[in-house]
Amino acid sequence: MAGKDTDRIDSSEFYINPDLKKHQEFLVDDVERQKSAELVSDLKLIKILQHLDDKKYLDLADHFQIVKFQPGQHIVQIGRIADRFFILWSGTAGVFKPGKNGQTLDQVSTLNRLDCVGAVDMFFNRRYSATVTADILLSCIEMNIDMFNILIRPILEDLQSKPVEYNAFKNSDI
Repeated sequence: MAGKDTDRIDSSEFYINPDLKKHQEFLVDDVERQKSAELVSDLKLIKILQHLDDKKYLDLADHFQIVKFQPGQHIVQIGRIADRFFILWSGTAGVFKPGKNGQTLDQVSTLNRLDCVGAVDMFFNRRYSATVTADILLSCIEMNIDMFNILIRPILEDLQSKPVEYNAFKNSDI
């Protein structure tokens, strides 16, 4: 006995035919989630952020952007308005401050993976106190001042209740 054509099951019901645009958005969202997960594990290693809960780490990770710097490129320059907070993700950078003659910048230290740039200057509402330059191809995560004030500043204000950690933070080079 043959069934009617209307009784047949449409095979297309068993396949998902994704809308290409939605599929691409899913991939972008998936990449963003992966990036955030990687950042969370790194953020937990940064001294000024070590006392946070997991939700706060995810909030922070969602508001960082990845930026790259070529060798010799300035990340921040002394005297400029401090409006960006950076965490080195890969590579190294030199920290330069005015020399004894005041005419040249001398390298005073080297920054490595997970070192921060700009937090002290932004916290105290001052201009960048050093020039930081990429030694090699450098990847950083970056946060603008608005998000810094919303997400990081309260963390640093809480840090004031821990004198040892707070003094180490405020006396850091950059």
